[in-house]
Amino acid sequence: MKKLIYPERNRLLLKLSIPMFVSIIVIARYSTYPALPGFRFLIGPTPDDSIPYDIAIGYFSCYVFYLIQVYFPQRNREIKALKSLELYLKSYLRNARMFYEVLQDYDFTQLPECEDELPLYQYRNSDGEIFVEDFKIKGKKVLESDFVVDGIYDFLLKANNIYEQMTSNQAFSSVDAFLINQIQKINMPYWFETYEKILILRQNGHRDEIQPFRSDNQQRELIKSLGMAIDQIEVYLGIQSMTSRLEG
Repeated sequence: MKKLIYPERNRLLLKLSIPMFVSIIVIARYSTYPALPGFRFLIGPTPDDSIPYDIAIGYFSCYVFYLIQVYFPQRNREIKALKSLELYLKSYLRNARMFYEVLQDYDFTQLPECEDELPLYQYRNSDGEIFVEDFKIKGKKVLESDFVVDGIYDFLLKANNIYEQMTSNQAFSSVDAFLINQIQKINMPYWFETYEKILILRQNGHRDEIQPFRSDNQQRELIKSLGMAIDQIEVYLGIQSMTSRLEG
């Protein structure tokens, strides 16, 4: 069972609510009104020292002010931001999930040689339409240069463009900090730029300069971080994987 993940604002609210509960107890102890059922232990002579009461009243006022001026406006901004970025975010997450699953079976630096072996992935868009992602796009030249790209390059280019469109959207800055951090950990621009360098080295005859990806501990950690970030975002958004691998 996956652990629930709460927005930063909710975690902060929980921390602030603990002393708030204590403040309510203190205020009730100084109150002259009859105690509610279950709070009979608060009945007794009113303490002479009013300092705890003043502190409790002050904290109570600050807590209410925080809810009205900070918490609820921030929550509304985050909800609106997520709604406006929903299509970008789901597409980005879907592409990241497919790419992560490919990396479980193939060495990243060897993908240009494995293109014909790569599996097909089926996914459903926001309108319920079913599409198939096929990495087996034969090489083609970019503009008038001699640089030849493949299906993986096209896929990563698309994922990188989605990332840039999403992060350049004004609403992105209003998204919860935890979610932004996980999106950055997926880091599709890094994978795109690295794969582009691999293709250039291969096509220029410098294959010996390409280090096997799985032999590099740092790179393995990046793959691990990629998978964990995808899982965290899916849990945060309350969604399941939107892709499925097609056999054969």
